[in-house]
Amino acid sequence: MRSFGLILLASLAMGSGAHAITVTNGSFEQGAAITGGFDLLSAGNNTSITGWTVLGPGGVDYIDNSLWGASDGARSVELLGVSPGGVEQVITNQFVVGQKYIMRFDLSANPFAFDGQYGATVSVTGAAAVGYNYLKTAANTPTNMLYQSFAYAFTATSQTKTIAFVGNGNGPLGIVLDNVSIVETGVPEPASWAMLLAGFGLTGAMMRRRRPIPARLR
Repeated sequence: MRSFGLILLASLAMGSGAHAITVTNGSFEQGAAITGGFDLLSAGNNTSITGWTVLGPGGVDYIDNSLWGASDGARSVELLGVSPGGVEQVITNQFVVGQKYIMRFDLSANPFAFDGQYGATVSVTGAAAVGYNYLKTAANTPTNMLYQSFAYAFTATSQTKTIAFVGNGNGPLGIVLDNVSIVETGVPEPASWAMLLAGFGLTGAMMRRRRPIPARLR
């Protein structure tokens, strides 16, 4: 029975290998001091928001909660500075090729903007870019940003990936990003399933071998 237990544990372990990918500063809490509620960061800036590089052409606004509330913590990023901009991050040697992942993030919109749809394009290298929309209404206020959570699914094609979020529209008021994270889906790839089934097969064989012998045959 000890061997049976070891095989069963190994089989279950292969099916539960999901783990989180480390997104540096996914909630934008680490970075330069913000003055007056926000700082306009220009394209190419890779020091003001720890772990992130600002994209052009318009840069981004780096916001603290004296201007409006964050989804997680006290800071967020508006993906339009003077015009559409964005942020990106290179995540190095954390992905398993062929493994499926989900990137989650929260979106809102500048509460001082006109009501309507505001959008962002999200991408991961090796996967198709996807557009996401957020509907801003009069209910959005600086103290009640009404963030919504979104998910972007992709399959890793390399161990290193660049994740990017780009604001859509003409600016300067637009969509707000916060609380970025990535996790495995926990679904084994075909090779892992084959090993899993083989483990169960061995388990079944061992159970048959250990079946009690009927008393009349002893």
